[in-house]
Amino acid sequence: MFVSHSSDLYGAERSLFSLVEGLDAKGCVKTVVLLPTNCPLYDLLTNAGVQVIIHRYYWWIGEKNRIIKGAACFLFNLC
Repeated sequence: MFVSHSSDLYGAERSLFSLVEGLDAKGCVKTVVLLPTNCPLYDLLTNAGVQVIIHRYYWWIGEKNRIIKGAACFLFNLC
């Protein structure tokens, strides 16, 4: 299972797609991708036959008050 922080199509998401596509081409690995929203990456993956799970989760680092917000997001993501 691969977890993406975003469903957009920037560099990290394109690299993830290339990796998953390459593993699927080998045929010996079953890949699943977890995305936070249904956006362009979802369409790209599903068109390639990759199983995608969409579950809303929030970014937990890199913002002001990150200790408080990080703890709140951690608890929310447990649900």
